[in-house]
Amino acid sequence: MVIEAIFASLLTILSIVSKKKIKDKTFNCQKQYLIMKYLGVYFLIIILLAFFFPADAHVPVLVDDNENIENAVLIEDPLKSWALYDELDAGEVHYYRFFMNKGQSLSISLFVPKTDEFTPSLAIMGPGIRSNIRPIFLEIPGDSGVLILEGELPGDAIYEPFTPTSHYKLAEIALNIEEAGTYYVAVYDQDTGGRYGLAIGSREEFELLEWIMVPFNVIRIHKWEGQSLAFILSPTILVVIIGLFFIYRKKRSLGFFSIIGSFAGLLYIGSGAAMLIQMFIALSSASFTLSVFLTLVFVLVSILVGIAILHISFQDDVNNKARVKMVILGIIGLFAWAGILIGPLSALIAGILPSYDKINKIK
Repeated sequence: MVIEAIFASLLTILSIVSKKKIKDKTFNCQKQYLIMKYLGVYFLIIILLAFFFPADAHVPVLVDDNENIENAVLIEDPLKSWALYDELDAGEVHYYRFFMNKGQSLSISLFVPKTDEFTPSLAIMGPGIRSNIRPIFLEIPGDSGVLILEGELPGDAIYEPFTPTSHYKLAEIALNIEEAGTYYVAVYDQDTGGRYGLAIGSREEFELLEWIMVPFNVIRIHKWEGQSLAFILSPTILVVIIGLFFIYRKKRSLGFFSIIGSFAGLLYIGSGAAMLIQMFIALSSASFTLSVFLTLVFVLVSILVGIAILHISFQDDVNNKARVKMVILGIIGLFAWAGILIGPLSALIAGILPSYDKINKIK
């Protein structure tokens, strides 16, 4: 799990804190207990996050178990822009269903992450479609007509700036609905199998939770592309480990605010570095477009806000002004997809929870 991988690096902090020898004689056991107590609260929140928010946000969506029409994936709002990711075995058919009203426009495109022999096709089935084509390998509901769109591999990949990724669009259509009813989309390839994506709808909008959970879904998309979790997270984890190493080499005292704040700042910087690497990977197969600058904006925001958090974390005087700044930077991170959600959460916790006397640095 993503949280478990980053959670391990935070365990290093707690280990250092719990084993260090306290040199300041004015630092009593009660205050040490209070700092450990709030570190424990931090850990509890992270654990609850892992259990109750397992990166299952609606946009994008990774699906499975839809090999027959009875188990077709339900798309509740087909006018909203969805990106569905799945993997098809040779000879399989995957089904999706949704309701459309008369006069609405249905936008659908089919894409794959790489060029190989896998070029699936899609079929649109519904009451408003006039066609006599009825392939025997498709489950066709009632008297629905069938519109077949054969997948054709294009020459160039398309760059997607938000993830960032690149993909090859095989088929695309905008269909005016002439009759209200339940419509189905089927994706199939009778000869080969592979990973594919299905984009449905054109209304670009995110609910609050969908937007905040994008970083976790992006990781899942990169796994869908074929990257390992270790590779995806390695830039972030490397930045956190190296950053913690240099921070704890300094002979200075560290309190709860500094410990959690520095962890948050490093996560911001690490996630920016990871996005930058993914951008270069995507551009290795896609042509350079102006949308690359949009990716760079997210990268710069993550890194610059991370540096600002580190600066605030090591202020000698942790006053209310510093706490307000930390909370604001935490909120910015939530909406800028920085720190894989744990970074902004850490910044918010550091800014809200009270701090106590500092823990002296162990030599």
